Amino acid sequence: MKKILVPTDFSECANYAVRFAGTLARKLNAKIYLLHVIDVLGIEESTEEGRWATEQREGGSGMVPFKIALMKKTKTQMEETISTYLEGVEVEDEIEMGNASRHILIAMEKYKPDLVVMGTHGTSGFDEELIGTHAERVARKSAVPLLAIKHPVEREIRKLLFASNFDEKETPEVFHKVEKLAKDLGADIHLVKVVTPSLFSGTKETRSQIRKFLDKAGASEYPFSLFNDTSTEKGIVHFADEIDADMVVLGTHGRSGFSQLFKSSVAEGLINHSFIPVLSVPIGSRD
Repeated sequence: MKKILVPTDFSECANYAVRFAGTLARKLNAKIYLLHVIDVLGIEESTEEGRWATEQREGGSGMVPFKIALMKKTKTQMEETISTYLEGVEVEDEIEMGNASRHILIAMEKYKPDLVVMGTHGTSGFDEELIGTHAERVARKSAVPLLAIKHPVEREIRKLLFASNFDEKETPEVFHKVEKLAKDLGADIHLVKVVTPSLFSGTKETRSQIRKFLDKAGASEYPFSLFNDTSTEKGIVHFADEIDADMVVLGTHGRSGFSQLFKSSVAEGLINHSFIPVLSVPIGSRD
């Protein structure tokens, strides 16, 4: 992993992502591409800048000096973010104007990052960017792993929890990428299948299913568990807490951008309720 793309809106949660990306970059000797997208038309009217921008739009004049002032302010914020969170890291920063999801996709194509790291509750709508329609667009068109961070990451990543249904549709391709990530981070891997009332399967059958997956992936040495809960996302969160995992990893594929095995509601539920980072690794992402 040598290139990490970090979209930011300078919010608190975005800063959590920037800080963690900086930690990863130092550990892996990676370069960070820091992206901020200014959505001039989307600036909230509740802010002073938003009210001023609305007045200028309605008046039909003054947008050019507003954009210049906003760009200048953004450059200052970029410099402060880099000096605060990314000291000692090679950084290339970029400021664009327009739609955030569109420019994230453009940046993915331009920089070809190995990983995208995003905060999930930014003040400029990055919550929707990540788990709403914009993220769906990004996920459908990109094969780049996406790491969602909602809370501060206060410790090193030492244990990855890989959650799957391990059925015959699941491919070991994603798991090989998880192995590579674990090796880069010096982390252990634990596998889990959550059994729910609506998706019940017997213990013997499920254990056999997991063993077949592990054999196919050439990964029979990894520990695996079955965990019963009322829903898949709750089970993953609860089991991650039980084993003190540092990151949850899901394989993703399908037109929705999320795994057919884990529907978008599961991924969204994890992001909303997990206190640790959630990584979605799409099938077809680069090694």
